[in-house]
Amino acid sequence: MVLFTFLPSPSDRLFVRHPVSPSMFPKRTPICVPVCRASTQIKEDWKYIALVLDRLFLWLFTTACTVGTLGIIFQAPTIYDSRPSMTDGIS
Repeated sequence: MVLFTFLPSPSDRLFVRHPVSPSMFPKRTPICVPVCRASTQIKEDWKYIALVLDRLFLWLFTTACTVGTLGIIFQAPTIYDSRPSMTDGIS
């Protein structure tokens, strides 16, 4: 016993309504074609803007990390300490 059938049976053709002539429903040019092209162009423009901003923020982040790291390293007191180290006399 089949509960569900996904393929149409031959008897389904009897219940499908077909137009009498092809001129009854003429083919129309879809209105969305120019709109879809404009929409695609807008999407591509936003992708380019996102790419540029992403690159800009990458450089800003890299610069901030580099400057911060160098600032922390150069603030270390041992860089400017001219005294001899404690391990120089031990040997």
